[in-house]
Amino acid sequence: MSWTLREIRKHFKKVVGLHDLDDDSCDDYINKYYSITFPVEASLERTLTSYDFLTIPNQRVYPFDNINYFSVANPATINGVPIILSLNTKELMVTSVQTPLQAIVADGITANFEQSVGNKIRPGTALSSDGVEVFQDMNVKWDYDIVEVKGSKGGSMYLDYNTGAISLVFATAPAKDSEISTSLTSFQPYKPQKVFYCNNQFYLEPTPDKVYKFSILTSINPEVLTSASSQPLLEQWGEVIVYGSAKICLMALGDFETHKEVSLEHEKQLLLCKRRTLILNGNRIAVRSF
Repeated sequence: MSWTLREIRKHFKKVVGLHDLDDDSCDDYINKYYSITFPVEASLERTLTSYDFLTIPNQRVYPFDNINYFSVANPATINGVPIILSLNTKELMVTSVQTPLQAIVADGITANFEQSVGNKIRPGTALSSDGVEVFQDMNVKWDYDIVEVKGSKGGSMYLDYNTGAISLVFATAPAKDSEISTSLTSFQPYKPQKVFYCNNQFYLEPTPDKVYKFSILTSINPEVLTSASSQPLLEQWGEVIVYGSAKICLMALGDFETHKEVSLEHEKQLLLCKRRTLILNGNRIAVRSF
Protein backbone atom coordinates (compact mmCIF):
# COMPACT_ATOMS: atom_id res chain seq x y z
CA MET A 1 0.00 0.00 0.00
CA SER A 2 1.21 3.50 -0.82
CA TRP A 3 0.65 5.77 2.19
CA THR A 4 -0.43 9.00 0.50
CA LEU A 5 -2.40 11.67 2.34
CA ARG A 6 -5.53 10.35 0.59
CA GLU A 7 -4.92 6.86 2.04
CA ILE A 8 -4.10 8.22 5.49
CA ARG A 9 -7.35 10.24 5.50
CA LYS A 10 -9.37 7.13 4.61
CA HIS A 11 -7.92 5.05 7.43
CA PHE A 12 -8.08 7.98 9.87
CA LYS A 13 -11.84 8.41 9.28
CA LYS A 14 -12.35 4.69 9.79
CA VAL A 15 -10.45 4.64 13.10
CA VAL A 16 -12.26 7.65 14.58
CA GLY A 17 -15.62 6.60 13.13
CA LEU A 18 -16.24 9.90 11.33
CA HIS A 19 -16.71 8.87 7.70
CA ASP A 20 -18.30 12.22 6.74
CA LEU A 21 -15.54 14.39 8.22
CA ASP A 22 -14.31 16.89 5.62
CA ASP A 23 -10.78 16.61 4.24
CA ASP A 24 -9.61 19.94 5.69
CA SER A 25 -10.49 18.83 9.22
CA CYS A 26 -8.80 15.48 8.62
CA ASP A 27 -5.67 17.18 7.32
CA ASP A 28 -5.56 19.44 10.36
CA TYR A 29 -5.47 16.49 12.78
CA ILE A 30 -3.06 14.54 10.58
CA ASN A 31 -0.55 17.37 10.17
CA LYS A 32 -0.71 18.40 13.81
CA TYR A 33 0.48 14.94 14.68
CA TYR A 34 2.87 14.42 11.76
CA SER A 35 4.72 17.74 11.94
CA ILE A 36 4.65 18.42 15.70
CA THR A 37 4.09 15.33 17.87
CA PHE A 38 5.45 12.53 15.69
CA PRO A 39 9.04 13.88 15.33
CA VAL A 40 9.41 13.90 19.12
CA GLU A 41 7.78 10.49 19.66
CA ALA A 42 9.80 8.83 16.91
CA SER A 43 13.11 10.50 17.86
CA LEU A 44 13.88 11.40 14.27
CA GLU A 45 17.66 11.48 14.46
CA ARG A 46 17.78 11.09 10.69
CA THR A 47 16.69 14.73 10.42
CA LEU A 48 19.45 16.13 12.63
CA THR A 49 21.05 19.29 11.32
CA SER A 50 22.93 22.35 12.50
CA TYR A 51 20.93 25.45 13.45
CA ASP A 52 23.10 28.54 12.94
CA PHE A 53 22.88 32.30 13.29
CA LEU A 54 25.21 35.27 13.71
CA THR A 55 25.06 37.13 17.00
CA ILE A 56 24.56 40.88 17.24
CA PRO A 57 26.80 42.90 19.57
CA ASN A 58 24.99 43.60 22.89
CA GLN A 59 21.97 41.48 21.86
CA ARG A 60 21.33 38.65 24.32
CA VAL A 61 18.08 37.00 23.14
CA TYR A 62 17.57 35.23 19.80
CA PRO A 63 14.42 33.44 18.54
CA PHE A 64 14.34 29.76 17.60
CA ASP A 65 12.45 28.77 14.44
CA ASN A 66 10.11 26.18 15.97
CA ILE A 67 8.04 25.99 12.79
CA ASN A 68 10.70 24.30 10.68
CA TYR A 69 12.76 22.78 13.51
CA PHE A 70 12.18 21.06 16.85
CA SER A 71 14.35 20.30 19.89
CA VAL A 72 17.94 21.38 20.54
CA ALA A 73 20.92 19.38 21.77
CA ASN A 74 24.66 19.52 22.25
CA PRO A 75 27.00 20.43 20.81
CA ALA A 76 26.30 24.15 21.09
CA THR A 77 29.23 26.24 19.86
CA ILE A 78 30.46 29.80 19.43
CA ASN A 79 32.78 30.10 16.43
CA GLY A 80 33.21 26.32 16.60
CA VAL A 81 34.17 26.28 20.29
CA PRO A 82 31.80 24.28 22.54
CA ILE A 83 29.81 26.21 25.14
CA ILE A 84 27.46 25.01 27.87
CA LEU A 85 23.81 24.35 26.95
CA SER A 86 21.30 24.74 29.78
CA LEU A 87 17.53 24.14 29.83
CA ASN A 88 17.30 25.26 33.47
CA THR A 89 14.84 28.18 33.62
CA LYS A 90 15.56 28.83 37.31
CA GLU A 91 19.23 29.28 36.52
CA LEU A 92 18.27 31.62 33.68
CA MET A 93 16.23 33.76 36.08
CA VAL A 94 19.27 34.15 38.34
CA THR A 95 21.17 35.76 35.46
CA SER A 96 18.33 38.26 35.01
CA VAL A 97 18.06 39.58 38.56
CA GLN A 98 17.36 43.31 38.66
CA THR A 99 19.53 45.67 40.67
CA PRO A 100 17.89 48.68 42.40
CA LEU A 101 19.47 52.08 41.91
CA GLN A 102 19.68 54.64 44.69
CA ALA A 103 16.21 56.10 45.26
CA ILE A 104 15.56 59.74 44.41
CA VAL A 105 13.55 61.82 46.91
CA ALA A 106 11.16 64.18 45.12
CA ASP A 107 10.85 67.86 46.07
CA GLY A 108 7.25 68.20 44.84
CA ILE A 109 8.25 70.59 42.04
CA THR A 110 10.70 68.78 39.78
CA ALA A 111 9.27 66.45 37.14
CA ASN A 112 12.50 65.57 35.31
CA PHE A 113 15.20 63.36 36.81
CA GLU A 114 18.50 61.91 35.59
CA GLN A 115 20.15 58.66 36.64
CA SER A 116 22.98 56.51 35.36
CA VAL A 117 24.54 53.07 35.83
CA GLY A 118 28.16 52.19 35.24
CA ASN A 119 27.46 49.48 32.67
CA LYS A 120 25.21 48.92 29.68
CA ILE A 121 21.48 48.43 30.28
CA ARG A 122 19.91 45.13 29.22
CA PRO A 123 16.83 45.79 27.06
CA GLY A 124 13.48 44.98 28.66
CA THR A 125 14.67 45.24 32.28
CA ALA A 126 14.35 48.88 33.36
CA LEU A 127 11.46 49.65 35.72
CA SER A 128 10.86 52.97 37.45
CA SER A 129 8.05 54.50 39.50
CA ASP A 130 7.18 57.19 42.03
CA GLY A 131 4.26 55.12 43.31
CA VAL A 132 1.86 56.87 40.92
CA GLU A 133 3.32 56.70 37.44
CA VAL A 134 5.08 53.57 36.24
CA PHE A 135 7.68 53.23 33.47
CA GLN A 136 8.43 49.70 32.28
CA ASP A 137 10.74 48.88 29.39
CA MET A 138 9.20 46.05 27.34
CA ASN A 139 11.70 46.22 24.49
CA VAL A 140 13.68 43.03 23.83
CA LYS A 141 16.14 44.21 21.17
CA TRP A 142 19.35 46.15 21.61
CA ASP A 143 19.37 49.67 20.21
CA TYR A 144 22.17 52.25 20.05
CA ASP A 145 19.62 55.05 19.74
CA ILE A 146 17.82 56.51 22.73
CA VAL A 147 14.80 54.34 23.57
CA GLU A 148 11.62 56.07 24.77
CA VAL A 149 9.38 54.22 27.22
CA LYS A 150 5.93 55.72 27.76
CA GLY A 151 4.73 56.03 31.35
CA SER A 152 1.35 54.90 32.67
CA LYS A 153 0.26 58.55 33.11
CA GLY A 154 1.70 59.97 29.90
CA GLY A 155 5.27 60.72 30.94
CA SER A 156 8.39 59.27 29.33
CA MET A 157 11.50 57.38 30.37
CA TYR A 158 14.47 57.70 28.01
CA LEU A 159 17.09 54.94 28.08
CA ASP A 160 20.54 54.93 26.57
CA TYR A 161 21.33 51.21 26.65
CA ASN A 162 24.92 51.81 25.56
CA THR A 163 25.99 54.43 28.13
CA GLY A 164 23.61 53.46 30.94
CA ALA A 165 22.00 56.92 31.12
CA ILE A 166 18.37 57.19 32.27
CA SER A 167 16.11 60.24 31.97
CA LEU A 168 12.71 60.30 33.68
CA VAL A 169 10.06 62.81 32.65
CA PHE A 170 6.92 62.44 34.78
CA ALA A 171 3.57 63.68 33.49
CA THR A 172 3.08 65.34 36.89
CA ALA A 173 5.83 66.22 39.37
CA PRO A 174 6.03 63.46 42.02
CA ALA A 175 4.71 64.43 45.44
CA LYS A 176 7.14 65.99 47.92
CA ASP A 177 9.24 63.43 49.83
CA SER A 178 7.99 60.56 47.65
CA GLU A 179 10.69 58.11 46.55
CA ILE A 180 11.40 57.44 42.89
CA SER A 181 12.68 53.89 42.61
CA THR A 182 14.44 52.42 39.57
CA SER A 183 15.69 48.90 39.01
CA LEU A 184 17.29 47.22 36.00
CA THR A 185 19.79 44.64 34.84
CA SER A 186 23.13 45.96 33.65
CA PHE A 187 25.85 44.01 31.85
CA GLN A 188 29.29 44.03 30.32
CA PRO A 189 29.42 42.21 26.94
CA TYR A 190 31.89 39.42 26.38
CA LYS A 191 32.32 36.21 24.38
CA PRO A 192 29.40 33.89 25.31
CA GLN A 193 30.30 30.86 27.42
CA LYS A 194 26.79 29.48 27.93
CA VAL A 195 23.42 29.37 26.20
CA PHE A 196 20.03 28.97 27.87
CA TYR A 197 17.14 27.60 25.84
CA CYS A 198 13.68 28.56 27.10
CA ASN A 199 10.29 29.25 25.46
CA ASN A 200 11.71 28.85 21.96
CA GLN A 201 14.40 31.45 22.57
CA PHE A 202 18.17 31.36 23.07
CA TYR A 203 19.69 33.47 25.85
CA LEU A 204 23.46 33.91 25.50
CA GLU A 205 25.53 34.45 28.61
CA PRO A 206 27.49 36.67 28.74
CA THR A 207 25.83 38.94 26.19
CA PRO A 208 27.95 38.94 22.98
CA ASP A 209 30.42 41.79 22.59
CA LYS A 210 30.73 41.30 18.82
CA VAL A 211 29.57 39.10 15.94
CA TYR A 212 29.99 35.36 16.54
CA LYS A 213 28.64 32.33 14.71
CA PHE A 214 26.35 30.38 17.03
CA SER A 215 25.56 26.76 16.16
CA ILE A 216 23.52 24.07 17.86
CA LEU A 217 22.24 20.62 16.94
CA THR A 218 18.55 20.46 16.08
CA SER A 219 16.06 18.40 14.07
CA ILE A 220 14.06 19.38 11.01
CA ASN A 221 10.27 19.20 11.29
CA PRO A 222 8.71 17.09 8.53
CA GLU A 223 6.85 19.25 6.01
CA VAL A 224 3.07 19.13 6.29
CA LEU A 225 1.13 16.94 3.89
CA THR A 226 -0.82 19.23 1.58
CA SER A 227 -1.97 17.45 -1.58
CA ALA A 228 -3.88 14.16 -1.65
CA SER A 229 -0.91 12.48 -3.34
CA SER A 230 1.74 13.79 -0.93
CA GLN A 231 3.51 11.21 1.23
CA PRO A 232 5.44 11.12 4.53
CA LEU A 233 9.23 11.18 4.34
CA LEU A 234 9.21 7.42 4.85
CA GLU A 235 6.34 5.19 3.70
CA GLN A 236 6.43 3.04 6.84
CA TRP A 237 5.31 6.04 8.88
CA GLY A 238 1.80 5.89 7.39
CA GLU A 239 0.08 3.67 9.96
CA VAL A 240 1.52 5.38 13.00
CA ILE A 241 0.37 8.75 11.56
CA VAL A 242 -3.16 7.35 11.25
CA TYR A 243 -3.34 6.27 14.88
CA GLY A 244 -1.42 9.24 16.27
CA SER A 245 -3.69 11.79 14.58
CA ALA A 246 -6.74 9.72 15.59
CA LYS A 247 -5.67 10.04 19.23
CA ILE A 248 -5.63 13.84 18.92
CA CYS A 249 -9.08 13.84 17.30
CA LEU A 250 -10.64 11.47 19.86
CA MET A 251 -9.24 13.48 22.75
CA ALA A 252 -10.75 16.65 21.26
CA LEU A 253 -14.11 14.85 20.89
CA GLY A 254 -13.98 13.56 24.46
CA ASP A 255 -14.26 9.93 23.34
CA PHE A 256 -11.92 8.59 26.00
CA GLU A 257 -12.97 4.94 25.66
CA THR A 258 -12.05 4.75 21.97
CA HIS A 259 -9.00 6.91 22.68
CA LYS A 260 -7.74 4.27 25.11
CA GLU A 261 -8.13 1.50 22.52
CA VAL A 262 -6.49 3.56 19.77
CA SER A 263 -3.61 4.47 22.11
CA LEU A 264 -2.68 0.80 22.49
CA GLU A 265 -2.54 0.32 18.72
CA HIS A 266 -0.63 3.60 18.37
CA GLU A 267 2.06 2.41 20.79
CA LYS A 268 2.40 -0.82 18.82
CA GLN A 269 2.68 1.01 15.49
CA LEU A 270 5.13 3.55 16.93
CA LEU A 271 7.44 0.77 18.10
CA LEU A 272 7.31 -0.89 14.68
CA CYS A 273 7.92 2.47 13.03
CA LYS A 274 11.05 3.09 15.11
CA ARG A 275 12.40 -0.35 14.30
CA ARG A 276 11.74 -0.02 10.57
CA THR A 277 13.25 3.47 10.46
CA LEU A 278 16.32 2.28 12.35
CA ILE A 279 16.77 -0.71 10.01
CA LEU A 280 16.30 1.44 6.90
CA ASN A 281 18.75 4.08 8.10
CA GLY A 282 21.25 1.35 9.01
CA ASN A 283 21.00 -0.09 5.51
CA ARG A 284 21.50 3.37 4.00
CA ILE A 285 24.56 3.98 6.10
CA ALA A 286 25.93 0.54 5.17
CA VAL A 287 25.45 1.27 1.48
CA ARG A 288 27.18 4.65 1.78
CA SER A 289 30.12 3.18 3.68
CA PHE A 290 31.07 0.95 0.74
